[in-house]
Amino acid sequence: MGSAASKRVEPLHSGLNGDCPRVGAEDKFSTVDEHARKAPTSLMTSDQDLITYFCRESKDDVNKIRAIYIWIISNRRHLEELAKKERKEGEILAEKFISLTKIVGIQSKMITGLHKAPSNQSESGPTVCGNHCWNVVHLAGNWHVVDCLCGASDVSVESFYFLPDPEQFINSHFPLDIDQSWQLVRNPISLEEFNQAPLISEIAMVRGVSLLSPKSRIMNVHQSLDCTIKDPRAVLTDIAVVLSSEDGLIHNEFVFISRTDVNTYVINATPPFAGNFRLTVQGKLSTTRIETITELVLLCVSVKKRVKKFPKDYETWGIEPKFPDIVQDLCDVPRTFQEVKDGRLDCSISTRTKLEVYASLKWLGDGRTLDDHVGTESTPSRIRLKSVLPKKGFYRVCLFLRRTELLYPVLYLLVYNKKEVSKDTPRLGYSNMEVLV
Repeated sequence: MGSAASKRVEPLHSGLNGDCPRVGAEDKFSTVDEHARKAPTSLMTSDQDLITYFCRESKDDVNKIRAIYIWIISNRRHLEELAKKERKEGEILAEKFISLTKIVGIQSKMITGLHKAPSNQSESGPTVCGNHCWNVVHLAGNWHVVDCLCGASDVSVESFYFLPDPEQFINSHFPLDIDQSWQLVRNPISLEEFNQAPLISEIAMVRGVSLLSPKSRIMNVHQSLDCTIKDPRAVLTDIAVVLSSEDGLIHNEFVFISRTDVNTYVINATPPFAGNFRLTVQGKLSTTRIETITELVLLCVSVKKRVKKFPKDYETWGIEPKFPDIVQDLCDVPRTFQEVKDGRLDCSISTRTKLEVYASLKWLGDGRTLDDHVGTESTPSRIRLKSVLPKKGFYRVCLFLRRTELLYPVLYLLVYNKKEVSKDTPRLGYSNMEVLV
């Protein structure tokens, strides 16, 4: 069937929407999809007549394969009933795909392997199916993937399983063929690597969201762990993390979420005691419902002497993504969570030009605003933020940039003051309180 080098492919229609090939597939194939879904049931038992029907709207090979794929996933139940349960469902759909592609003169093959799916909360890891079947199809000189069974399982990701990027597909599908080149990836992975890799949801991959670190689903944790999520299209909103222990209790107060730039989230989890934990990352991905992005298992070996509880009413800190054109004037961002020992905060932010900036300070103990305790200095290359924190506890610092007559919030910092300031400590000699009123 060819060497690994000859099988390795790029997504066939990757130009649909930049680096996220699945976005826009529904629009590109809308006419073909509608025609395939309207195929009369009388054609169910005649493959030749069915292909003749498809070819009325599908002139090139990609559109013909798309019509076959949409028809199969739309008629999954009927096909399984006709097969009288003689074979497993994935095999039924994969064999039907081969039968139909053969008539149009396109070579295809059935692959059997493992499929990882998200687990239930009672399970310790993804559910792995050992008898999953999918197809590879030869188009434009290379082999590409089609998974009719997964495509039929969830309408929200049906286009993901039509010619997906093999580098994404391998995250949840592992061919058991002795020829590793059927993975269709640049660097084939082992079964152990497949089992250890974190599972990324299909809807996340559809939207281009990825997990940069860690690379393993099960992690030994000494005190804390950082998890980095990349969101190049800035489609992820309302990100949330659930940290749960084996007894089912939730410990979200020991999780800190920060946005280091418009496209990157860093999640820090500090388990409060030694033991096993599950870390579930969730968020909205251009939809109205919360989706699970990935899950990790944390084997906490050691803990800090004093584990700090973060404020519950504030979920994400760091860069404000609503104003990317304004945020880009900041060259770097200070640590989103900072601890000070003596009540004095002093940090700098590099900038591309001199900016008109203001800051607001809130003590999270009672929500009191203390804008007369914070001030800013701006030069052509940096912003200096200084504050006197009068009480022990958590504070929120918000940095604003002025554009025309408006102030835009661009950065949120969480600050923990370990020691109450002595009464004779003078306040800052400058303040921007009146600007923010």
